[in-house]
Amino acid sequence: MTPTTSQYHLNPYTGPLPVNSVWNDKNELLQTAFRMSLKSGGFIDTKFYAFSRRKPAGIIGTPLPIFANSFMLRAANPYFEGLFDGGYREGGLVNIDDGYPQHRSSFTTSEEYVYEDDSDLEDDDEETAPLVENKVEWKLADTDVTGEAMHVPSGAPTRLGRVVYVPDVAHKTWMALVNYLCTGEIAFACLKSSQDINGTKDPNDTLLRCSPKSMYRVADRLGLDKLKLLCAEEIRLQLSTRNILPELFSQFTSRYSQISTFELRYFIDHGNEATIREALPPWIDALVSGRFSHCAGMLKILLPDLLSLSCSPSAATVKIADGRQKKSKTGSSLAALPPPASVLDTSHQ
Repeated sequence: MTPTTSQYHLNPYTGPLPVNSVWNDKNELLQTAFRMSLKSGGFIDTKFYAFSRRKPAGIIGTPLPIFANSFMLRAANPYFEGLFDGGYREGGLVNIDDGYPQHRSSFTTSEEYVYEDDSDLEDDDEETAPLVENKVEWKLADTDVTGEAMHVPSGAPTRLGRVVYVPDVAHKTWMALVNYLCTGEIAFACLKSSQDINGTKDPNDTLLRCSPKSMYRVADRLGLDKLKLLCAEEIRLQLSTRNILPELFSQFTSRYSQISTFELRYFIDHGNEATIREALPPWIDALVSGRFSHCAGMLKILLPDLLSLSCSPSAATVKIADGRQKKSKTGSSLAALPPPASVLDTSHQ
């Protein structure tokens, strides 16, 4: 028999917040939430589901739970106040001890996920058996995924709360976000483009690390300006001559002018170094052939410099996104790269 509302214990902080809309002291916020949990009998009243793995076939799935206290999230950011006020579908109260619902799809496609290069998703190899969580079964043959919900045994204690499905943010990113909102702490992982430089992960590292690029995307959407700046600074600090090209011409960089601005500066400042000079030709080929259509704006900025370098070994002037100009030090080394004929006409790309 399905429990009625009266059989659930309602948390006292499902109504209006008894606090100001902005909390600056995380310790005070945590203490308040703890005191309220003494009356409710439970500190956790919210469960998020976010996808955690990516298949080579372009399927993203394996939704995993993240547990949280809604009072702290609502006090930390206005987005959650709206999410939990009942106006959204996720505002309803359910048993948060139930497993992933059978009626809900447990996978999505890279097109629907939008950020297909998300490095906070774990990659599955074709030969690797899929990780099964919450009895989620992957059927790659027909790209169909079914989920079998795990239900609480009859008579077991029930916790009433909210279950929120996050369709386009990785589990690792969302867990780090919840941790940041509740504690003010954030730990970043190495950029995927620099992992070969920094070596393997420390197995004893217990920090909730996330990609600074993945978190920047979330911070931008939620209006978390301080977190956004922290992410941008981490990305800037991780730039090197070995990863500037994949970062500069990535889809992520093409979407955010703040990121493209300082990456362009880095490229111009270090363009004369051998590591960049040697790696540049295939990137130019990919750009002018239209394989990186998302880089059309970047190509317009770099094209005058590349054409100048092809004609003269002297330094060329490049306009950066903020309107300022800077002298390129690339000189005769890049001048040896003749621009392909197709670079002169990109209107069809």
